[in-house]
Amino acid sequence: MMISRRSFAQPRRSLPCLALLGTLAACSGGDGPVGSGSGAGDEEVDRVAAENVATLAPFEGIYDLTGNWRGTEGDVAYLIVRSPSDDGISEVVLRDIEEFENCSERPRFSTLQVDDAGGNGQIFLGNQGDRLVDLESGIASLTTDGSLALDYRDNGDNDGDGNRDERTRFIAPRVEAVEQDLLPADC
Repeated sequence: MMISRRSFAQPRRSLPCLALLGTLAACSGGDGPVGSGSGAGDEEVDRVAAENVATLAPFEGIYDLTGNWRGTEGDVAYLIVRSPSDDGISEVVLRDIEEFENCSERPRFSTLQVDDAGGNGQIFLGNQGDRLVDLESGIASLTTDGSLALDYRDNGDNDGDGNRDERTRFIAPRVEAVEQDLLPADC
């Protein structure tokens, strides 16, 4: 009796495909289709996002930047840090007040986020949105009284020493007010 070699060749060609299908199925989280990749590393991403939300939550509020934050003594502005999103990033809005006309200039947006990549856990102003160039490379922290401390590059030579490449610090007290009650109409 002669056995055809062809009958064994077909299953051998299918083995690599079965191994690949098994690998893709292992990466599936069960909620998505086989091979969707849902679930692969999601726990770590979710854990980091939850930690970032917890880290940023105390920053939520309105801070009074009135003073020499942009090189002009008495310049009135507010920095609004919104509640962190589920992905662990807070929206930041800078509202600068035009003192002579008592109106609010166009708002500028950025983000406040935790430096996960650097591994140092610093909170920094992101580069999304309009970027707050006046507070470029800003690193944020909270003081013991709840004020916002911003360490940022002094591009505008706010301290008047002629050095535009140094870092400077500005402390902005937290304002216990609602955003709508605080700001005049837009210019």
